Amino acid sequence: MVVAVVVAHDDRQIRGALARGLHTAGYQVFSADCPADALDYIDAHPSVQVLVTRVNFAGGRPEGISLALTAKARRPGLLIVFAAMPQYAADVRGIGLMVSHPFTALKVVETVDLLVASQVRACAGVQHAAA
Repeated sequence: MVVAVVVAHDDRQIRGALARGLHTAGYQVFSADCPADALDYIDAHPSVQVLVTRVNFAGGRPEGISLALTAKARRPGLLIVFAAMPQYAADVRGIGLMVSHPFTALKVVETVDLLVASQVRACAGVQHAAA
């Protein structure tokens, strides 16, 4: 099964690099330049399992955190990766994993891989325990 990922980032170059890296790694990727578009896509596509976002969008507003919290409230199993400046680590703790800036697309892909693999193991453990 192909895992679907939404990349929400307002920097076109970063968004493109992350989307290319994730696509090359075998993920189905939707890119959004604003939180509203990302949330609309997540709502319309139940196959989305991962959200990759930044903390602050244009204007310095922490819309990435709001996006992640809203998306997780609507889809409790959604996995979140923040690509953000290190000073936001405490702000995102408990919401998702953070890849600190400066980051590479490869580091973000590795983090998504880690989250997806841990979710698969957790689901297998639950199914095994129920059997």
